[in-house]
Amino acid sequence: MFSVNIYLYVFVLLQSSQLSKAFIVNSTSDGDYKFLVAGGQRTPGVQNYTRFMVSLRQRTATKYFGDNHYCAGVIISYRWIVTAAQCMVYPSKIPRRPRTIIVVIGTANRIMHSNTTRLMAVDRVVVNRNFTLHSTHDIGLLRLKSRITLNARVQIMPLPTGPPPYGEVCIVLGWGRLYYGGPYAGSVSHVGLQLFTEEHCKKAHPRYSPGDLCASYQGRFDHDPCTGDAGGPLVCRGKFVAVVSWTLGCGRKETPSLYTDIYYNLKWIKSVMAGQSRLSVLKELKILILIYFVLLYSS
Repeated sequence: MFSVNIYLYVFVLLQSSQLSKAFIVNSTSDGDYKFLVAGGQRTPGVQNYTRFMVSLRQRTATKYFGDNHYCAGVIISYRWIVTAAQCMVYPSKIPRRPRTIIVVIGTANRIMHSNTTRLMAVDRVVVNRNFTLHSTHDIGLLRLKSRITLNARVQIMPLPTGPPPYGEVCIVLGWGRLYYGGPYAGSVSHVGLQLFTEEHCKKAHPRYSPGDLCASYQGRFDHDPCTGDAGGPLVCRGKFVAVVSWTLGCGRKETPSLYTDIYYNLKWIKSVMAGQSRLSVLKELKILILIYFVLLYSS
């Protein structure tokens, strides 16, 4: 019995040691832990927001379902997904081809294929024309080839009707890395971050520009988005406010993370969606006219 207890004690000690190392990565001191959004909380009420989220993935998985995840997005209509522009371009700023992006809906767990999980193809990639790789106008839209079928796990997120509630504690969600340089999360996790005013953001973040929002965790530890969280939602008072844009070092309290304000970009979003709808109508009209003349001359 004594020897068994000793072995058990050593095993627990080793496991604790490994876990500690995982959370101390990228720390500057013994007490400086880095807990990120993907290693944050999983409160059932907040998990309801996952029905509005999508996982953006490379064309094919390498080893298992979900290992090709690289960004997140938000469902804003039956055919449109809003995300960060950085998720839609290569480092050279050249837009990705639609066929290279797969949109996965209906799953809160990145690596589990449930009965509500659907893989959707993309037929159009629209990057904001003012986007720069330095975070300016970091927003884009993906148009799906087919309409989304809504269910309990797949819903459309309403667009905001007013400006952001500065000073509020908002929720950011994502499948990003558990810690700096670590693995991606399986299930969506979230954390509460305080949303700062424009004046505060200008002073606190070197990359801030008009149309950006900034927020950071105000507790003891550092919580923040990380790689794989970009394009995911920032939710305030139950409303969709912004998409995750940039963060420095995956958790630095002194430098807030950046988000792209949806309300600021509302006019652009609606114009893109409306323009595509008009193009679709014209395309269908041309096809009908062509069919008419074919039938006319063949009779």
